Amino acid sequence: MIELIRNGMVTEALARIGALQETSVRLLDQTLLLQQRIKFIEIQLATDTGVYWDAPFYWLENKGKRIGPYCQTCFDHHQNLIRLKDVQELWCCDACCNTYLSKGTKHH
Repeated sequence: MIELIRNGMVTEALARIGALQETSVRLLDQTLLLQQRIKFIEIQLATDTGVYWDAPFYWLENKGKRIGPYCQTCFDHHQNLIRLKDVQELWCCDACCNTYLSKGTKHH
C-alpha cells in the first residue's frame, strides 16, 4: 500500500484497502457463524440431549421426552437455552422479555 501511495497511485491504494475491509468483514461474519455452531454443538453434548426447532420454540429431547419450550430469540442470538414460563396463555422469556401466545404466535 505504501508503495502505491508513494508512486501517486492513491486511488488504487484506496481500492485495495476497501477490498481488504470487505474481506475482513466477511471473515468476521464467518467466524461468528462458526462460533454459533460450536456453541450449539457444545450445548447438545453437555446436555446429552437433542436441541430441535418446532416453530416457534426450541425444545430439548432426552430419552424420548420433550423438554421446554425454550426462547427462539435467546437461542438464535446467544445460544442460551432460556425456558419459557407459561403465564395465563402466554409463554414469557425472563431474559429477553419476548412473549408468545399459547398457540405459538409471537406476541410483543
